[in-house]
Amino acid sequence: MLNSRFGLTREVLDASAVRSHKRAAEAIQAGRIKDQLVHLTEDPADPNSPVVAADEGVRANPDPEKLATLKAVFAANGTTTAGNSSQISDGAAALLIASRAYAKKHGLKPRARFVSTAVAAADPVIQFTAVLDSTRKALKESGLTINDIDLFEVNEAFGGVPLMFQQEFGIPDDRLNVNGGSMAIGHPLGSTGARMLTDLLYELERRGGRYGLQTICEASGTANTTIIERLA
Repeated sequence: MLNSRFGLTREVLDASAVRSHKRAAEAIQAGRIKDQLVHLTEDPADPNSPVVAADEGVRANPDPEKLATLKAVFAANGTTTAGNSSQISDGAAALLIASRAYAKKHGLKPRARFVSTAVAAADPVIQFTAVLDSTRKALKESGLTINDIDLFEVNEAFGGVPLMFQQEFGIPDDRLNVNGGSMAIGHPLGSTGARMLTDLLYELERRGGRYGLQTICEASGTANTTIIERLA
């Protein structure tokens, strides 16, 4: 329903999946992700077992023709497939969040601050449009406009969500999910938000940007949006 409402065809959704994989692969190859990752051994009990040092779901050369053969998952004539949706994967992420007073007391140098956060609910059938409402609320609370935001991270739970967001707010391609998203990297529930915020901050620092916006759709038609400001 979301895809048809916003005119998102199967071809457009599949193309966004290809772009997500290619951007993630390029970011990994360029070394932009390495400092965000903690290396783990495949067997925690065996320090000599192979090391996992990169996200394993990313495909450097996704095949558009193969994507086009995948069956729709929600309706026989639908446009959402396993290929243009987030991957099922394992993962974990962590953030260090503290008050300014705590950071000063313990000699910690803040890298960013929360400018505003917002939660919204929308149509529980369509589900995913609440990212639009939560973003408008977060922008209003912050006193910023969409043009003040340097980078956007919109979770790719399904390929149509960031495309809808991009269409609604007129976001340029080079400011949205610039290092790929959950269609390529995966979407382990409970860790994706921290992963996205980490990538958003690192990329703001790399580009010298000031404001970043992250938004994630949630169950039953809800969503949250967070705006951060780079400090370091």
